[in-house]
Amino acid sequence: MKIGELARLNNVTIDTIRHYISIGLLIPHKNGSQYDFSLREAENLQYIQKLKSMRFHLKEIEDIMNLRRTSNWVEPETMKQYIHMLQEKSGELAAEQVAIKGAEELVAKEIREFEETGKPNRERQGVPIRALPYLVCPNCKKQLEVRNATFAYKYLYEGKLTCSCGYKASIERGILVTGNRYTAIYDAPDVKRELYQTLTSDFLKCYQLASDQIQKDLGEQELTGKVILENFVNGYFYLYTHLHELPKDALYIIIDKYPETISMYKKLISALNLDRDILYIADASMDYPLAEHCVDVNVAFFSCIESDFYFKSNYFENMEPYMKPDAMITGVDLDMDYQAKSRKLFMQKYPEGSPDKLKIPLEREMLKKLGYTVTDRTIGSVWETKNRFSFACHLPKEEMRIVYFKAERDAGTEHSS
Repeated sequence: MKIGELARLNNVTIDTIRHYISIGLLIPHKNGSQYDFSLREAENLQYIQKLKSMRFHLKEIEDIMNLRRTSNWVEPETMKQYIHMLQEKSGELAAEQVAIKGAEELVAKEIREFEETGKPNRERQGVPIRALPYLVCPNCKKQLEVRNATFAYKYLYEGKLTCSCGYKASIERGILVTGNRYTAIYDAPDVKRELYQTLTSDFLKCYQLASDQIQKDLGEQELTGKVILENFVNGYFYLYTHLHELPKDALYIIIDKYPETISMYKKLISALNLDRDILYIADASMDYPLAEHCVDVNVAFFSCIESDFYFKSNYFENMEPYMKPDAMITGVDLDMDYQAKSRKLFMQKYPEGSPDKLKIPLEREMLKKLGYTVTDRTIGSVWETKNRFSFACHLPKEEMRIVYFKAERDAGTEHSS
């Protein structure tokens, strides 16, 4: 019998039969380059399939087939040995059934817990009352007046923010909405966090190492009563997965150009029940309704590159009015060789942004100009990305470096703006 016919009759692949031959489970005759299977080998294949159905592993099947080949399958000692192997397998299968039953129960419990977690959180969280002194008119820098306010616990949930100069904003479901909304075609609110599903293993490894270094930086700071800000969270969002590691008594400010993105993250963070004071701001400009020099720590987690996509001006220069004299910036950048073809594709895809995208030396020059001492290091490199979102601009085999940095300055440092 030829190999193809044997495979067809037993509903297995030719490759499977070849593998059985290579490990000695089947021993056919060979005529030239072709195998010739006798009735004995056809029966052996059927017995192998039967043993596999009984959940024997190939090494165990090899031991049984060796017994079968060297006996008439009636000898008391042979039968005793085979029955012992069957009894051991029966015990293994019983243990497997117990383990599977336990796994089923754990899966069912996990489903129940996550279904409970996914239920809407009724707790009303909004603009923390302690954040009100930080809310000023971006035009004339006067304190904003709150009108028609609805309070819930220690939060302002609804209300109007006005200034005598005519500036207006609102608080809607606990989010400060300025009315500055991004309407261009080059981005969209990622309310399903789909960006994170496109990250490759190499990118995620660098992402984690960079996150760990930022957490180390924050852990070395005295953050009691401090103001910690992160913006451009429609892309990457560090604080979302690290708030539980940070102090309760700090004030956190989270900003994005999309109200939808801010609303989504507000719901998700509320579900964590972390008891953190968070000021959520939806504003597509960088003229935020925040007091000058109120921010102690800026977490710039890929914020520079996000800013470069949509603003021609420098991210750190735009943030400078809000930073305290002794502020710290900790974050992550993307960097590419100046002549990389991918850089040109980024500029084409995001034409409204900076012409100097992915040019870390220019970012470092600005930080030094603003009086910061900068330390940085390359966490790792990514050569392959998935063809979605901004990664559609990244050509395969071109190096994309992920660079961690920390910028610090003393309160007395003089700098130019």
